[in-house]
Amino acid sequence: SAYIKTSMSSDLNIDSFRKSTIAVISNSKTPASIAFSDMLATELVGVGFKVIERNRIESIIEEQKLSLSGLLAKSNYDILGKVGNLDELLVFIGKYDGETLKSCVLKFVNIKTGEILFAVNYDASKLNGGSNMMQAARTIADSIKKSLAKDNK
Repeated sequence: SAYIKTSMSSDLNIDSFRKSTIAVISNSKTPASIAFSDMLATELVGVGFKVIERNRIESIIEEQKLSLSGLLAKSNYDILGKVGNLDELLVFIGKYDGETLKSCVLKFVNIKTGEILFAVNYDASKLNGGSNMMQAARTIADSIKKSLAKDNK
């Protein structure tokens, strides 16, 4: 199976985090990255997050003349937070081989503070050929759900 590790900030309020409004943003706009972003967003709705549609966030980025590379600058968080009505931004960097996901790093970043509240490292590179993107999205979402349930007890 794929290697997966979740980490969370000691300051994380799990109950309010689970009710967060998030946007899933990738570091690139390749077809594989866009497809995985949409799959992951769908799976995170099942975890309980309110997820803003990728196209809505992309139009805000375009309207506000923010660049994808500059998106992670703290000054841009406030714009996205206010205009997009977001609590957290889920930023991910993925490594793909065609239709398979080799690995990715996901970070839930608080819009107001810039703090990384929750992170996931996923590595399927040791699997024969990597991981089907849909299966990877499910595995990651399940791992997030289990981590939040486990640490809430």
